[in-house]
Amino acid sequence: MNRFVPYFMAVVLCAPAMAATATDAKDASTLPRGDLRLAYAFPETGATIPYRLFVPSKWNKNTKLPLLVYLHAGDDIDFPYVRGNNALLKAAEERGYIVLTPNGYRGDANQLRYNSPYQVVPSPKRAAAAAPAVAPKPPAAEDKARAEQDVLIVTDKVIREYNADPNRVYLSSNSFGGSGVFYLAQKYPERWAAFAISSSPIVTEGYPWERLKPVPMMVIHGEADDTNSIDAAKKDVEVAKKAGVNAEFVQVTNGTHLEAWTLVLPQMLDFFDRHPRKK
Repeated sequence: MNRFVPYFMAVVLCAPAMAATATDAKDASTLPRGDLRLAYAFPETGATIPYRLFVPSKWNKNTKLPLLVYLHAGDDIDFPYVRGNNALLKAAEERGYIVLTPNGYRGDANQLRYNSPYQVVPSPKRAAAAAPAVAPKPPAAEDKARAEQDVLIVTDKVIREYNADPNRVYLSSNSFGGSGVFYLAQKYPERWAAFAISSSPIVTEGYPWERLKPVPMMVIHGEADDTNSIDAAKKDVEVAKKAGVNAEFVQVTNGTHLEAWTLVLPQMLDFFDRHPRKK
């Protein structure tokens, strides 16, 4: 941890300069590659908002690589990267994907949920567990809205600065973060080429499935997930298909709640590769 903090601070201090001098592909030759921890000033509040970005070694200012926006499910933008023995970074380097993990405005994204109103369906085991004695205080509505805006702001920033292909921008997450993916996918279907969620089924009633017709979806769920319901995940796919959505279900043998998606990451990227956004 002692080595991490100075590195993070150095990148934060450099971030405004990079944003000022590299706002389009012509200036992109000075932009760094690799595993980066960056930050920007949120427009409404001036707060310094971190984000994590991976840029594969094959990137250059003339390429138009796909961009995977991966919403973290927890209190740390690093969580997706440590799962499955760094599976996300390895796959992104091999396949030539830029990967962005927004912060969701505040660090406690598990409370803000990227402004999603959609409830995740727990497994029978978790549903039967006792509720906490003291429920957490709900976040302020303005912070929930900023969590949504943060994803859009930093996605546009990366597309602009790294000349990412706007027709190959994908969205994904695991656990409760999938609720945020479901929300952003239906609210901004013109932004995403496809999306994938893992271990994050939502209540189907009231969800506008018809808005996903332009956005193919992959639902991943591990057989060993005792946190969220695999039956509900299957129902999401069934209801989506009935609404005319291009939907696939991937059941992962021995897949756990947190890491099932890492076991089928190549399959997920294959799915994305097959589905660029229709112009």
